[in-house]
Amino acid sequence: MKKAKEIEKENKIARPPVVVVMGHVDHGKTTLLDYIRKTNLATREAGAITQSIGAYEITHGDRKITFIDTPGHEAFSKMRGRGAKAADIAILVVAADEGVKPQTKESIEQIRATNTPFIVAFTKIDKPNADTQRARTQLSELGVVVESWGGDIPEQEVSAVSGAGIDELLDLVLLATDLQELKADKNAQGRGVIIETKRDSKRGIITSLIILDGTLREGEYVRTPTAKGKIKLLEDFKGTRTMEATFSSPVLVIGFETSPLVGEEWVGGSEEAVAQPILDEKEAVESTERINKKTPEGIKAINVIIKADTYGSYEALDAIIQSITRERLLIHVLDSGVGDITDSDLKLANTFDATILGFHVKMASSLRLLVDQLKIRVIASDVIYETVKLFEEFLDKQLANDKEYLGEFEILKLFSVSKKGQLVGGKILIGNLAVNKRVDIFREHIKLGEGRVINLRSGKQEVKTMPQNKECGALVQSGASIEVGDILKSFQG
Repeated sequence: MKKAKEIEKENKIARPPVVVVMGHVDHGKTTLLDYIRKTNLATREAGAITQSIGAYEITHGDRKITFIDTPGHEAFSKMRGRGAKAADIAILVVAADEGVKPQTKESIEQIRATNTPFIVAFTKIDKPNADTQRARTQLSELGVVVESWGGDIPEQEVSAVSGAGIDELLDLVLLATDLQELKADKNAQGRGVIIETKRDSKRGIITSLIILDGTLREGEYVRTPTAKGKIKLLEDFKGTRTMEATFSSPVLVIGFETSPLVGEEWVGGSEEAVAQPILDEKEAVESTERINKKTPEGIKAINVIIKADTYGSYEALDAIIQSITRERLLIHVLDSGVGDITDSDLKLANTFDATILGFHVKMASSLRLLVDQLKIRVIASDVIYETVKLFEEFLDKQLANDKEYLGEFEILKLFSVSKKGQLVGGKILIGNLAVNKRVDIFREHIKLGEGRVINLRSGKQEVKTMPQNKECGALVQSGASIEVGDILKSFQG
């Protein structure tokens, strides 16, 4: 009698390759795929760049190939990394008129990190200033030596305008596929990788995924290490409903109860088969929980709420925002999420004086009046670097209008409250604290109100001012209720 593993091996047949297209922004990745797919997606991209991962299936000869198109803009580093992880083969696109650029180098590093076989495609060869020899030289300096120079990396010069070299490029992809001997079992439990996830106001959580083994069916259950659900609707990459799909196919699933993380592996099948997380937790991508940063003394926190149309887009915008630095300012992400700007976002922004940063999201017309009434700052665009640019301009204005604080006083003890004010004890952290100076009152970096110092005492002695690192008592008049841990920042006034 044959063993289960022997039967499983016999059931495996050749499967189509999953190919990721990587490279620098505007080097012609989407335009190349447009020619291959006979579509015109590139001209419809906001800002003329791809800003989310797309997966498409094509037929070359009588064989299928699945392509993953990834963004080239520097903001989408993690998305490119996930694409390489899911793929069997990578196509490294290098524009002949520009050569190697920063995201070209980054793509090479990610391809090497995932040990993915790759082919170099030199695009834009019909440009007047095209110089493929220069591009080959630049690649060789990075250790990427193509076959025409005696190396082992396949290469092909292509034009997405005339179509020159594209059939030959697809032939190279299939040759690389044959060398890998990719196989899968249609009868096996469906498995694959999450490519993208977003939340739609009408359809709920929409998840794009790649099937790498087995078959996935509508009505089955599906789960990742962090999310699960029952498939209510299964669509192919064209948006056509299908009852089942098999390996290497990109599909869209509606039915997850909560949003899975992009880059996670998934498994499908009966409710019992997916009852417990059977995937290695190490394969899950990093948690999306907010990082609580401590604000150094003398630094002002800028509260933001980040909203984007997809998880990958949110991740890219969040990474940029978190990397922005300004002297005396710290970006504090209060909340973030996938989907359009909601009433809850506006309420949170109003409560904590936060700026809403939106990328490729909408806001109901009924909420726009509320934005104007409450004077909530909403910075949004369909192009990621436009959102970032506007936010940076806002930060620069904040610095220009920021008060020059004379000192900071940390509240260590509460003594009493009377008609005269609140009697507190504390320590001067920065600068000094003086009688009759105005103060702003902060709690966890959020301004609660204003007040004035009426009296200062050092021990039993009444004083006019107290220097840095000294402890003292202070009588403060303010409409805000002061608590231990609050910071009083004094300023001229």
